[in-house]
Amino acid sequence: MAHAKYASLPDLDFAADVYETPDLISDHSTIAAPILSENIETDALSPSQARERFIRESLDATETDFSGKLGTTGTYRTGRLTESRREKISRIKRELEELKNSEEKDEDIYHLSDLIAQLQTTTHQKSLASSAPENISEIDLRLAKLEKCLGIDTNNFATPVLSLLSTTSAKLSLLNSSGLDTMIRQIKTLLHELSKELPEQEKLNALYANLETIEKLEGIVPHILDRLRSLKVIHDESANVVDGLRTVELKSEEITEDIAKWKEAVEKLESLMNQIMTDVGGNVSVLNSRIADLEDRISKV
Repeated sequence: MAHAKYASLPDLDFAADVYETPDLISDHSTIAAPILSENIETDALSPSQARERFIRESLDATETDFSGKLGTTGTYRTGRLTESRREKISRIKRELEELKNSEEKDEDIYHLSDLIAQLQTTTHQKSLASSAPENISEIDLRLAKLEKCLGIDTNNFATPVLSLLSTTSAKLSLLNSSGLDTMIRQIKTLLHELSKELPEQEKLNALYANLETIEKLEGIVPHILDRLRSLKVIHDESANVVDGLRTVELKSEEITEDIAKWKEAVEKLESLMNQIMTDVGGNVSVLNSRIADLEDRISKV
C-alpha cells in the first residue's frame, strides 16, 4: 500500500537496509601469546639453591636512596662476611648432614664427617689444655688479692681463711640495708636527746659564770626590788590620773561646746526681742495717733 503510494517518487530505494562494520584492527579481549626469544633464559630458579649460593653475601645499602629520585650519589657496596673457625666447621657439618640426607651417599662423605668430628674433639681438647694454665694462674691471682684484702701473712697461716671470711661477712652484714636503717635510727635518737640536753647545759654554764656577780649583788637586790615595786604602783596610779584627766578634758570640751550653743541661742533670742520691741513701739505710736484723731472727732461732734 505504502509502496504503491510512493512508487512514483524519484530516488526512492525499496531494498533491505544493510549495515557493515570495519575490519578488526586490534583485539584487546584476547590474550597475546608470549614472545619467545633464544637470548632470554626461561629456566626456573630454585630458592634453596639461591639461598645456599648467597647465604654468606651481604649488601651495604646505608647510603642508597630508595626514594625514586634520579641521582648519582646513592650507591651501595657489596662484600663478603668473614666467618670464624667455629662457624666454618658448623657450616661444613651442616652441609655434610644435608649430603647424608640426600640420595647421593658415599663412603667419602662418611669419612669426611668422621674427620670433622675428630677435628672438633681435638680443637676442644687443645682449647681446654691451653686454658687450664690460664685458669690456674687466674685463681692464684684472685687468692693473692683475697689474702691481701684480708690482711693475711703468707708466711704465717695461724688464722684460717674461712674464719676470716666469716668474720668479714658478719661485719659486712652490718652494712646491709636493714643494719644501716637500725644504725641510722639509733644515731637520730642520740642526736635528738643530745639536742635537748645541750640548751640545759648551756643555761647551767651561763648561770655558773654569773654566780659571782649574783653573790655580790645579794645585798642590793632586795632594795632594788622594793623600789621597783613602788615605782610600779606609782606608774599604775599615774596611769589612772592620766585617764581621769583625759575624761575631764573630754567633759570640758563638751561643756564648752554646749556653752557656745547656748550663747548663740541667747544672741538670736536678744535680736528677736529687739526686733519685737521695735515693732511694738511702732505699733504703739500708730495707735496713739489714731486715738488722738478719734478724740478730736468726738470733741467736734
